Amino acid sequence: MKNLALIIPFSIPPSGLEKDLLRNLNTPATASLLGWAERQRHPDLDAFARALPHEYWLTGRFPPESTLQSPSYITPQHLQAHSALREGYWFSLQPVHIHIARDHLVLTDHRQLALTDEHSSQLFAIASTTAQEYGLELLAHDSSHWFLRADQWRDLKTATPDAACGHNIDVWMPQGQSARAWRKFQNEVQMQWFEHEVNQHRELSGLKPVNSLWLYGGTTPQNLTASTVTDTDGPRWLGAHCQPKQSGLWHYDALISAALNSDWASWLDQFHAMDQHLMQPALDALNSGEIDSLRLICTDTRRCVEFNIRRSSKWKFWKKPSLSPLFEGLAA
Repeated sequence: MKNLALIIPFSIPPSGLEKDLLRNLNTPATASLLGWAERQRHPDLDAFARALPHEYWLTGRFPPESTLQSPSYITPQHLQAHSALREGYWFSLQPVHIHIARDHLVLTDHRQLALTDEHSSQLFAIASTTAQEYGLELLAHDSSHWFLRADQWRDLKTATPDAACGHNIDVWMPQGQSARAWRKFQNEVQMQWFEHEVNQHRELSGLKPVNSLWLYGGTTPQNLTASTVTDTDGPRWLGAHCQPKQSGLWHYDALISAALNSDWASWLDQFHAMDQHLMQPALDALNSGEIDSLRLICTDTRRCVEFNIRRSSKWKFWKKPSLSPLFEGLAA
């Protein structure tokens, strides 16, 4: 692998905190790479885009044709499970926790649910039986991600859970003529889960109850090709938080949860770990000739900036190590 690309969601820090975060970052390898890089900034997504920039990237659809009007979004899980999805229109479906705020409902980060296979299977059985009663079909992908076949709901415009996370869900709920039918099904499952022993056990253990479902995506098997992962032979130092997505493209996911939960102390810790365990080996690989070029695709909730570094870049002695190019991603 001579040309390596890394997509790093939430590596662009939030506006308003950039100075404080920059003051607390000590990441020499990242600074060296960014200091040498050629930068390309893509147009910002709309504030109400139904998916995040890196999510469009991971499904090969960045920049999206429309961030507001398109009813479908092919999820990475769709691509992974394409052979299991038969005819019909399949949505992604996730068990989630919805927090009751003062005057609205807020979707929380599904990564914090820590949903076990055992508990997931019990909740899935209830939802699957209810789905059959509504003329729908439910298929499990893993403990936190399911698929729902709803041929009659093709008109729905949906939002990914990470795009909606932390926000008033009224704005992000599925929209369209079939929205009422979806809410009826959702409410039925919620009522059956409300006092289920799984949630009783979770609450006694200090865990958030799984009290709702989040519907998003939507596509037919005909729109899916074989998995986009065509080359998984990457350098060993890519590590546990990197997953192959396309030939030469890897996804680093360690910053996502901290950013979505505004846990900036953890974000700093993760950024430092990224510098030590990912950026330093990448820099060494460039210096040694293991790779010829490195492309860093950095995003937040709306912005996407690419940094391109070639082996020859290090000879640009007048360019100094700096994190400023990353923080300048905040500029309008």
